[in-house]
Amino acid sequence: MAIRVETAFGESTRRVNGWMTNVGTARILAPPFRVLRGVGHGFLQKQSPGYFQYTAFLSGAVSNKPVTIEPITVWTQVSGDLGPATTWPANSRIHVTTNLTIPVGGTLDIGEGTVVMLNGGVNITNSGRTVIKGSIDQPVVFTATNRVAPEQRFGAWGGWIMRGGELIATATIMTGSGAAASLSYSPGSSHRSEQPLLFAHNSVIRMTNCALINVAGQIGNGYRSSIVWDHCLIQRAITCGEYDGGTNIITHSAVIEFPAVDGVYNATIADADYDGFYTINTTNYFEHSLFGFCKDDAIDSGSGGAGTVVVTNCWVESALHEALAWSGEGRRTWTYDSVLMNCGQGLECGWSTGADSPLVYGERIFSTANSVGTRYGDNYTGTSGLGLKNGFLTATNSLFLYNYRDVWGQVWDNTWNWRVARMDVRGNWLTTANTNHPLNTVWNPATDALRLAPYMTTPAAALVGIGLAAWPEQLALGILTNGLPVRLSSFTVHPVTVDYSVATASGLIASGTLTFTPGETVKKIILAPALLQGASIVQVVLSNPTGGEITGDEKAYLANPPATPTPPSTTLIPYGSSWKFLDDGSNQGTAWRNPGFNDAGWSNGVAELGYGDGDEATTIRSNRTDTTRIATTYFRKSVSVSNPEQFATFTLQLRRDDAGVVYFNGTEVFRSPNLAAGELAYTYVTGGTAPPDNTVDTTNIVNSGALLSNGVNVVACEIHQQSLTSSDVSFDLQLVGAPAAMPPPLYFGRFGTDLVLYWADSSFLLESTDTLPGGWSPVAGAASPWAILPTETKRFYRLKKP
Repeated sequence: MAIRVETAFGESTRRVNGWMTNVGTARILAPPFRVLRGVGHGFLQKQSPGYFQYTAFLSGAVSNKPVTIEPITVWTQVSGDLGPATTWPANSRIHVTTNLTIPVGGTLDIGEGTVVMLNGGVNITNSGRTVIKGSIDQPVVFTATNRVAPEQRFGAWGGWIMRGGELIATATIMTGSGAAASLSYSPGSSHRSEQPLLFAHNSVIRMTNCALINVAGQIGNGYRSSIVWDHCLIQRAITCGEYDGGTNIITHSAVIEFPAVDGVYNATIADADYDGFYTINTTNYFEHSLFGFCKDDAIDSGSGGAGTVVVTNCWVESALHEALAWSGEGRRTWTYDSVLMNCGQGLECGWSTGADSPLVYGERIFSTANSVGTRYGDNYTGTSGLGLKNGFLTATNSLFLYNYRDVWGQVWDNTWNWRVARMDVRGNWLTTANTNHPLNTVWNPATDALRLAPYMTTPAAALVGIGLAAWPEQLALGILTNGLPVRLSSFTVHPVTVDYSVATASGLIASGTLTFTPGETVKKIILAPALLQGASIVQVVLSNPTGGEITGDEKAYLANPPATPTPPSTTLIPYGSSWKFLDDGSNQGTAWRNPGFNDAGWSNGVAELGYGDGDEATTIRSNRTDTTRIATTYFRKSVSVSNPEQFATFTLQLRRDDAGVVYFNGTEVFRSPNLAAGELAYTYVTGGTAPPDNTVDTTNIVNSGALLSNGVNVVACEIHQQSLTSSDVSFDLQLVGAPAAMPPPLYFGRFGTDLVLYWADSSFLLESTDTLPGGWSPVAGAASPWAILPTETKRFYRLKKP
């Protein structure tokens, strides 16, 4: 189910954030889903056949959609080569079981309301012309046999393979493609190897009112093709894809979420090319569209060959790196009347090795809440600006406000010189004066606020949303010393204020008011470390907004639970222990190592046991009574263990000369690496080169639960000589039991009527039950800290390792 929030007359998208909920019948079967700047999609849960009303509700806006689930679906199976002219009438149910081909010169027409289900790995090779005639009320659907997601390709169908084909689609939903982890793109190219939904080489694609969503691989790959997306939703894939040569037009569409908005970012993700749209050697025109919410660049013009990009009246948000990454040889870009916010960098004149490229023009841009508003240069060796002929940035009549750096002209070339000569940044409004670019005006919120109005998608007087803006996994107590962000849902022309308070379970420790001047969207609650001294959990609350309303999280708990204590290890056998030993050179077979063996006739001695080195605590015999050298000496020790299940591992250290095998209760647990495999005869010698005297083998033994029993156990070892002329023997052994990791304590704090649970180890799950001793089940969505509201019934809670 795709959603688009528009103005009353459908003239443009209303850039609202929120959660779409169903307030109609069968609510539980239609879970809420996220709306990002006016667009989004969700799925209904599997349910019984019949009719229900989906009543979409978002911040006061309501829309109705009747839904009918078929009691029985009768599928027409299709595969192989289609004829020269094929029609799937309206409301067809098509099951594509194996690869399908529309031949050269052939046509496929698909009527509205048709559902096409494709088996895993199935491709549609479209070498002819396919026309899909869906409608808003009865869209055409292409789907896998089960739900897939970016990088979760189990059950995914393949995609459209087009070399010279044409695809014209209206009101079509395509989901669940991307079966192949790797695909050849020659003679084109791709930064990522995964299969795209739309593989278009020398082809034409025209899509209107379509949704390309929840794809395991890439959305597309174009080579010398013509692609148009009009009023389309392109959401949740590894990337929208790479387009080499040809023409790309995107208008009134959304290209977002690559791979997903989930708060997970790390060094590997940052270098994995989760781009929105990547284009090289192409002509591109993007207007009235939304880009971003991706873990690389929102729009990247690439690094090879010439090309042009025009971006006008677009909204680009939340790219981990650049909003507009303009780079490459022979590149020309123009950006007008667009919003660039909450990205690593807004407008960038970046990497290039070509002369006079890229040439970047920006006019009437609002770039805010980014690390950098606009920049000449990039963080690569060989970046634009190393030579006098590389690239030029022109930015005029724009607002570069409330960025960490509004304008930046330094390049990563080991000098970090400001490239003023390659920048024409003038006639703009900046948060503070920049001496490298003096021909700009410092922003005055009181007099300049109305300059924001052309970029807004709501009436100027409208209230904006306010909320705490940290992912749950970021809610550690330490974030307050660096700043807990509070965000507005959008910028506005009027001031906005909100009060905050910070309290421990004992009482208030800080409070204040955050004031957002016109154009600001982010403020931070910052506390001195001394205020948090000794606290393990605090509550942060927003209240009393003016100029806005609290529509996001108004309350959060930040915890710093004490580290889970590490339980002490137990030394079961220390070095220097007493051992029973047999040093007469006899053949003991295998029974000697078992617990029930009668060793009453064996000798006793304190380790180290051996001869020949002079460091022995107990000297043993080297020869039999007939003066022949003894090859094997046997050692046994009884060890009492209470509750062996308490130990997760055993650390064994064997001091040996020349080699040994160790047994627990008759089961071998370790063998020196210079010993042969299998049972060893009592006359066996290792051969080879003798190891250094008193070599120590160390190994960790996982406690399988059957190695030691509760009570008396026997540890046994046989030591073998390297040769029958060896001059020494050494034996000592230490055994230490390491207990299983203790479950983290479950701490709690009480804040008014809220009881908040928190714990140190996020790998443990919170479980609950309403009766003891059983019936435990995971608490859905629970993560530390977790608030239990006073409206909940009495329950018991515990932590459990999954």
